[in-house]
Amino acid sequence: MTAVLRVLMTIALSLALTPASAQRATPTDIELRTAYCIPVLQQAVQDSALLAQAYPDGQWKDWSAEAAAGLNDKLKRLQAYLEPKIGTFDQPTLTVAAERGKLDVDVAAQAQLSCFKQCESSKPAQGLDDRYTKCLSSCQAANPVVARTRACHRLDWLPF
Repeated sequence: MTAVLRVLMTIALSLALTPASAQRATPTDIELRTAYCIPVLQQAVQDSALLAQAYPDGQWKDWSAEAAAGLNDKLKRLQAYLEPKIGTFDQPTLTVAAERGKLDVDVAAQAQLSCFKQCESSKPAQGLDDRYTKCLSSCQAANPVVARTRACHRLDWLPF
């Protein structure tokens, strides 16, 4: 019995003396979602900037500038939440989540292009109408990758 007690004491002492840096926490779902959403919003900010350059005058310029500012604010919130904690987590897990976000951005873009093509026949000659908008919404909602990347634009799940 004393041998067992000695082994248990040795294990307890070694755990107590192990540096904190060697003990990495498992990220919560919120931290993983944040790691996933950072590259998604980085790409959205870049896309808004490209749209502003493509349409330097008129309504699209104003809209894309507002969109870019709003997306950039959301991106900063995500980074402010995750960056102070990043050294305490299991890095491979966070890296996998971020890489998944990068991959999903490309898959979602392809899915959205497919939806634009699918709904082309319901698009009016000028502007947008309800039929075309409903077609796009329905098509995009049917794709789980599009839904996952779009969820990054709503930060109601972030604690602050």
